[in-house]
Amino acid sequence: MMPADELHGQPEPPDLADQADQAIRALNHLTPEGLEYPGDLYEVIASLKLMAQRLPQLFGQLTAWLELEYAAGRIAHDSGQIPEPWVHEVTGSLAHAGASAAALAD
Repeated sequence: MMPADELHGQPEPPDLADQADQAIRALNHLTPEGLEYPGDLYEVIASLKLMAQRLPQLFGQLTAWLELEYAAGRIAHDSGQIPEPWVHEVTGSLAHAGASAAALAD
């Protein structure tokens, strides 16, 4: 059972991300032996393409959240250093991941 956001009754984003990770892990263990027909392969590829098409939006939303939180002064670094370089590194990595996911979906 997945924990739910008490206010909205929806799953929490970290829980959904974990489910996505576990689904890919399961696919890695089930293929190729779990495929019986060419149509099975087609369905897997089609679903993975849809997932890749949706990742740039997610990465953009994560970037926007991080930038807003940083601008509001709610992001800190464990070492006490100014978090700006790490925020820029993460947002740059998310932009790169979004571009890579878009290329994967093509």
